[in-house]
Amino acid sequence: MIAELRRQVQAHIGRLPVSFYDANKTGALVSRIMSDVEGVRNLIGTGLVEFVGGMMTAVIALVYLIHTSVTMTGVAFAILLVFGYGINKAFATISPDFPGTAENQRGSHRAPHRIAQRRSGGEGLPRGRA
Repeated sequence: MIAELRRQVQAHIGRLPVSFYDANKTGALVSRIMSDVEGVRNLIGTGLVEFVGGMMTAVIALVYLIHTSVTMTGVAFAILLVFGYGINKAFATISPDFPGTAENQRGSHRAPHRIAQRRSGGEGLPRGRA
């Protein structure tokens, strides 16, 4: 499955226009192809196993807590809810350096240059030289 995914990504990259290769470094493309496919392999392999194991552990723990003491389980969840609400409010008031644009949320490698460009009012780095 992973080998087929790599073949599909390679075929897709091979069909891209020449301008794409002018704007992107070959080493960065190879690294991205290999790490993205490896990330999918890790997600399907160990990630899925860890997720299912974690969910089973949480359900078993919840059943045990409720069986032991419904009142104490309720108190524990109330404390967790209050703590979660407080953390949510605290992080909502923090002003990040990078605005919450969709591009920055995707982890764009050009984001720092665009921030500098906005601050200076200039044009920033030329396209393709990040």
